[in-house]
Amino acid sequence: MSEKRYRLLIVDAPGGPSPSVYIPMLPKDFEVRVVLAKPEKDKMFQQRLSALEKHVKVYVVEDRCKLKQEVERIASLFGAQGLLAFSERVVHDVNEVAYRLGLPSNSEQTQQALQNKELQRETLSKGGVATPKIYKIEGSHHLQAAAKYVGFPAVLKPVIGIGSLSTYDIQSMKELEEVFELATTLYQNDARVHGSPNFLLEKKLIGTRWHEDERYGDHVSVESLVSHGNIHHLTVTDKLPLVFPFRETGDVMPSFLPEFRLKSIYEEAERAIQLLGIEVGAVHTEIKLTTDGPRIIEVNGRVGGGITEMLSYAANYNIVAELARIAVGIPPSNEPAFRDYCGFFTPQPPVLDIKLERVPSVTEIMDLPGVIEAEIVYPVGSEPNWRIGTGSNLARVIAVSNKREDILNLGTKLSDLSLFSYSTKGKESSDSDYRKGVNV
Repeated sequence: MSEKRYRLLIVDAPGGPSPSVYIPMLPKDFEVRVVLAKPEKDKMFQQRLSALEKHVKVYVVEDRCKLKQEVERIASLFGAQGLLAFSERVVHDVNEVAYRLGLPSNSEQTQQALQNKELQRETLSKGGVATPKIYKIEGSHHLQAAAKYVGFPAVLKPVIGIGSLSTYDIQSMKELEEVFELATTLYQNDARVHGSPNFLLEKKLIGTRWHEDERYGDHVSVESLVSHGNIHHLTVTDKLPLVFPFRETGDVMPSFLPEFRLKSIYEEAERAIQLLGIEVGAVHTEIKLTTDGPRIIEVNGRVGGGITEMLSYAANYNIVAELARIAVGIPPSNEPAFRDYCGFFTPQPPVLDIKLERVPSVTEIMDLPGVIEAEIVYPVGSEPNWRIGTGSNLARVIAVSNKREDILNLGTKLSDLSLFSYSTKGKESSDSDYRKGVNV
C-alpha cells in the first residue's frame, strides 16, 4: 500500500527564501507543484525558474493581475490540499484563494488586518493593546490635520507597505510636507507594490536599548507558527540598529535578552496574534523595546527575511516542513533547539547618491569568520538607491558561530561599509537635507 502523499501548491515570488533553499526542505510525503509569479527583473525570473524546474512542475503567471484567478484554477485542477507562500508580495492573495477553496487559511478580515496597517492598528487598539496615534493621509490636503492630531516626532509610512519603502522619520510640519511628495512618488514607481499610495502618520514609538551591548538596536522580532489557532513561538530575534530612515542592517538569533524580558515580549506578541484572529501560518511580529515595555510595531503574516535559513543553521529547525504541514491542516511537531548563534546581515548604502567603486568578492566575504552564505547584490559601477528602503542593501550575508561575540563583530564590520568604497555624485542628496541622514 502506497504512503499517503499530501498535495501542496506553492506560490513563489521574490522576497521569500529562494527555491534552492526551500525545495530541499519540503517533506518527502508531499506532492508539490509551484506557481511562479513572474518577477519584474528577467534575470531574477530565470534564476527562480531554473531552480524550480529541476524538482517540480512549474506554472508561470506573467500577468500579476491574474495571479489569484490562475492560482485558484491550478489549485482546483491539482486537487491541492493546501496553499503556501513565503513572499509578502503574494502571501495575502494566496490566503484569499485558500479561503475561497475552503483550505486552511485566515479569515478575510484577519488577512486584511495583516496587510493594512491602519486596520491592524485599529484592531489592536480596540483589544486593549497600547498603540500610537495614527491618521490616514490620502493626499497633501490631509497633512495639516494629520500633524495636528498625531504631533511630532512621527513616522510616515504606507498603509500597505513592503521592506520599509517610503517610510520616514518626521520631526516637523516642514519635514512632513517635504517628504510626503517624495514618499508618494517612490511608492507609485516601485514595481513591488500594487496598492494605492495612501499613508499613515503615526506617533513615533521611542525605543530604548534593553541590551547592555550598544551594538544591539531597540527592537526585536518574534517568530511564531499558528495552526488551528494554536500559537507556537519559535524564538525572539535580536536586531542591529536601524540606519536612516528605517533600514534593517542585521538580525541575530536566538535573543540574548534575559528570560523575564523575553516573557514580556512573547506575551505582547501572543496578545496581538490572538486579537487579529490569526488561525494559520507563519507570523513575524516586530516589537519596539520601550521604557513602558514591549510595543507592537507591526504583525506580518509571513516568515521574516532570513529567518528560514537562520533557524536551520542555528537550531537545525526546518520551518519550511512545518509550514507545509500547517498548510494542509497538520499541527507543527517540532520546536527549535538552539546550538549556535546565527546572524543575517544586509549592509546598507549611505544616505548619499553614490557609485560603487570597490565591492568585495563573494570569496572575500566567505573568508570572514563564521560566514556560510554570501551574496553581492550590487556590482562595481552600480548606483544603489537608499530611498527604496531595506531593499537597497549592498549584500546579503549569513554567519554561524557558537560565540555571540563573533556574530556581533561581523555585523559591525559589514555595517560600517569598510569592505566597500564609493564615490558621491555631487553633494549629499537633497532628499536627506532635512536631517542629513542621522540614524534613528
